[in-house]
Amino acid sequence: MKYGYSFQKEQKDAVKALGRDMPISFKQAIEISNYIRGDSIARAKAKLEEAIIKKSPIPFKRFTDGVGHRRGNILAGRYPVKACTEILKIVNSAESNALFKGLNSKGLIIEHISAKQAPAVWHYGRQHRRRAKRCHVEIIVKEAAVKKQDKKEKVQPKAETVSKTEAKPAEVKQEVKSETKPEVKPEVKPEVKVVPKSNPNPESLQKDNKEGNQ
Repeated sequence: MKYGYSFQKEQKDAVKALGRDMPISFKQAIEISNYIRGDSIARAKAKLEEAIIKKSPIPFKRFTDGVGHRRGNILAGRYPVKACTEILKIVNSAESNALFKGLNSKGLIIEHISAKQAPAVWHYGRQHRRRAKRCHVEIIVKEAAVKKQDKKEKVQPKAETVSKTEAKPAEVKQEVKSETKPEVKPEVKPEVKVVPKSNPNPESLQKDNKEGNQ
């Protein structure tokens, strides 16, 4: 049986993914769809993964009967682990379809996601006479539109007006090379050794006096 999407507008840069007869709560699927609608694929996956590990809750705004309050900027919330796990599979399927179609995976956003109530089946075994929870979840992923930036025209700088008094050219300093004079070696004078006079012996002086007297 062919499934009829609630979003009938066909687009070239969009892909679809569908989960039929999923064993999750219809009310939880609605709250999760409202929470991730309009987000990018990466952000939606991060939200679902944090709810699975019970790090951040899914805010409940419509079906709040008996739902406790949670910490943070939300009033009521829960950690629907099973529902988040099943919807995460559909998000991954939509991302794979986009890659197969050639779309940019980094620029994908969830344009449409909704939950529909599926035909309820009877439980088997000891839980007889009790209906099972079933719902359909459809998702449409679109490539985000890139905003065209207005290209500013490059303004050419205006030519500077030359004043009547022309500026004098800067004086060029001529480098004066210093004349290299030949190095004059100082004259080396010979060293004169001064020999000290030797003192005469007293015996030799006595001999000279004797000879002089004779």
